[in-house]
Amino acid sequence: MTIDLFGFSIYEFAVSITDLLLFAESSLFATILYQTQSSQLLFRRLLVLLFLALAASSLFGAIFHAFFPLDTGTAGGFFVWMLVANSIGVIASTLWAINALAFMGVRVFKITLPLVAIYNISFIYTVFFIDSEFETIILFYAPPLIVLALVALTKSLRNWDFSWGGVFAGVILSFAAATAQYLKISPHPEYFDHNALYHLIQATSLAVLFLSFRAVLKGA
Repeated sequence: MTIDLFGFSIYEFAVSITDLLLFAESSLFATILYQTQSSQLLFRRLLVLLFLALAASSLFGAIFHAFFPLDTGTAGGFFVWMLVANSIGVIASTLWAINALAFMGVRVFKITLPLVAIYNISFIYTVFFIDSEFETIILFYAPPLIVLALVALTKSLRNWDFSWGGVFAGVILSFAAATAQYLKISPHPEYFDHNALYHLIQATSLAVLFLSFRAVLKGA
């Protein structure tokens, strides 16, 4: 759905607005996590980075959907899509770092940092020079998310830790959102399409992840 606002045409209005809501939500969560007192300073910093990267990807996504109807068919559209993609690359790399720290501790985390950097560089190279389609981006984004689900489930069952159980539930919700998007499930094809529904489910997922990660921090 396209609307005219203050002399500007805004394409995919519902998608753009829900992206902006994700931006606001993620920014708020990052701020609260930054202010949360915890002995796990490194873990807290990684969580803040994760939600800031989520906020950035949502903001750039809102701009992309609102003002570039030809998608990457124009130079401006391609540039903004690269900002979206690279934000997702930071999210994926941060998830790998969180997985290493949460499951293996600080020593293994430090050892894996060069591998995380290589992963991010490979991601950037692939989307810029080889294939920038969303499906390719998901191929990089999904593995650390799957590992996070396994880490959260293991820690939850091993210690009967409901905080990590919440992290697992949040990841499952995120996969549900991605599935709805991939299958193009939409309440309405014009006014609220599959991308807007994805954002709505993802907003719920992020809220669950935030509350659960904050409980992990406060429980330390």
